[in-house]
Parts: sequence; structure tokens; C-alpha cells
Amino acid sequence: NNEGYYVLHNPAIFELGDPSIKKKDMLYSYIDMGLNSGNGDVILKNVPYYNESDILSSYFTAIYHENGKDWWIIKPKHASNIFLTFLLDSDGIKLIHEQALGNVFDPENASSGGTAKFSPDGKMFAYFNTSDQLRVFDFDRSTGQFSNIRTAIIGEQDEALFSSVEWSPNSQFLYISTMENLYQLEIDDGNLE
Repeated sequence: NNEGYYVLHNPAIFELGDPSIKKKDMLYSYIDMGLNSGNGDVILKNVPYYNESDILSSYFTAIYHENGKDWWIIKPKHASNIFLTFLLDSDGIKLIHEQALGNVFDPENASSGGTAKFSPDGKMFAYFNTSDQLRVFDFDRSTGQFSNIRTAIIGEQDEALFSSVEWSPNSQFLYISTMENLYQLEIDDGNLE
């Protein structure tokens, strides 16, 4: 809002020689724009709102609520098919529900190997990594619920871990990138075929 900003962050702490993540708290900081001659100042820093170690490092995303003032925050759990849905409103950030969706994320490659994005029109959500491949869901911006899962295998499964997904501005196309290739999919009435 005009008075300030929430900065949502999800730091991952590693120890040298150990590939497992030691801490995965979901945190927020708040910048009050009325301070420091209108340049803003941090008044709350690193406040945890979910402090379990069972979340993926990637796929952290948010989208406006249908009401135009609140926000939905989405984060999947590690080695599961559970998506956490938080609501940021005038009362702060709170977990609204957990929803099981599709297949279990690959426990080895999913955490840092892909991305998730909402379509610009807010009606769909997609995630991609080379192990789990593409998943597209419908999203209800009034309830924060996912539905109508669609899947697609995109080309050959690359050996590379890193990949990404992005929407076109008109929400008609999905772009999938891997280390070797770039794909374009037309989303026609939600159909991936």
C-alpha cells in the first residue's frame, strides 16, 4: 500500500560440505514509507511466519487476492505434493490451508531446479522442473484454491537441473526453458495438448 511494503523472503542456510538445507524459515520484513523523509525505513526485520524445515527452496510466489488489496502467498512442501497457501491481509500473514496437488515433488532435484509462476490474468498457476515436468492448475483468487491439474512432458528430460517457466503477458502462452532448449506452449482453454 502507499504506507509501506512487505518484503517476503525465504533464506536457505547450508553448511560447507553438506548438501542439505539447515534452515528454511519463511520470513517477512516491513518497510514504513512514511519514515526517512519518504524514502522508507525497515521497522520489522526477519519476522518468521512459517518456520518448518519441510518446504522447498524454490517455487515461492504470490498473487493479488480477487479483492485487489490482499495477497495469496504460495509455497510447496519438500518431497510431497502439498502446497501451503498463506493470506497477507490487514491482520498480517496467516496459513489458510494446505492442498495436495498432483504428484510428489522429486526429493533430489525439485528444490532448486525449477520455478513456479501465476499467469498475468491470475487464473492459472504453472510450475516446471526437468524431473517433475510441467504442471498447470486453475486458481481461484477469491478462495486461494487450486483445481483442474494438467500435466505435460516437455521434450526430453534434460540431465541439467536448472529450468524455468514464464507466461506471456496475455496468459495465452507458456515458455519453458531448460539448459539446452526453449519451448513455447499455447494454452487453449486450459488444454496443454
